[in-house]
Amino acid sequence: MGISAFVQGGYYLTCRENPSLAMILSGVALLGSGVLLLIGLLTPAAGAIVGFYATGIALSWLPAAPINLFENKLTAIYLMSMAFAMVTLGPGAFSFDARIFGRREIIIPPRLPHS
Repeated sequence: MGISAFVQGGYYLTCRENPSLAMILSGVALLGSGVLLLIGLLTPAAGAIVGFYATGIALSWLPAAPINLFENKLTAIYLMSMAFAMVTLGPGAFSFDARIFGRREIIIPPRLPHS
């Protein structure tokens, strides 16, 4: 997801023919969130940005880049579902977020015998 967001952000920024402010802001946001997802830093925030972008593309709120990886609605929906999973599940075990904030461990207490 990080690589595809990074590449799509690059497509937005390399648009030579009449780039609008929305295209430039989309490109910068996607490049930044793609890099953050690749290194695993601020994973929920970066995943939310990519999810909002995918929603905007699926519902045609955002202008499309000349080369659009998510031109198909099904691909945009797939990206939205991956972004939702990334936001709700959080970073992986080997991400910078895990190193900075620590790994979370769930301890399940033993069952008490019935009396």
